[in-house]
Amino acid sequence: MKNIILLFCFISFTTQAHAALKWEAKEKTVKLKLDELELQTEFSFVNEGKEPVKITSVRSSCGCTTAGTKKDVYWPGEKGKVLVSMVVGSHVGEYTKTILVETDDKASTTLVCTAAIPELLTIEPKLIHWKYGDKKTKVLKLTPVDKSIRITHVKIPQDGRANLIEQDDGKYELRIPFSESRRARSESIVLETDVKAGGVFKIIELPQTTE
Repeated sequence: MKNIILLFCFISFTTQAHAALKWEAKEKTVKLKLDELELQTEFSFVNEGKEPVKITSVRSSCGCTTAGTKKDVYWPGEKGKVLVSMVVGSHVGEYTKTILVETDDKASTTLVCTAAIPELLTIEPKLIHWKYGDKKTKVLKLTPVDKSIRITHVKIPQDGRANLIEQDDGKYELRIPFSESRRARSESIVLETDVKAGGVFKIIELPQTTE
């Protein structure tokens, strides 16, 4: 009976020596500015175990996100960080990616990183379409979140025709006429703005138009 008790204590000690990384936070939301195209953040941890822990893998859920640590092995009591960089491009709203961290004790941790990206403008309606026999010009109401934001270019891939009208209050109307030559069932409308981020001008992809 004595030998059984000693064996149990040894197994219990060995199990507790691993899976020792304690995270300050496993989820983060970072608010970006209008002129930012990339998110930079970090997830802090500490090894609270009695043995060194080796990070064997740090993998992101998307090629737009890179993540890593400055080294692989962390000793008891040592602190570390997973550094995260996420390219958000022309996305707006919340943009979420995950990072999987694996260690040599077969433990894994999923970190969730969300970029809160401000919208450059609001769009009404959210979708325009032409029913059979309808050949009316459709109108989109575009309202920049800041009067200093200007729309500089409109691109419609198939037909290309659109009339952008700037109003006195800083808002816009985008008038899109029906076209028989538009062969695609749907297409995206791309707006270029004068908001510059990372050396390029930000664009907005409007709801698809359908026939």
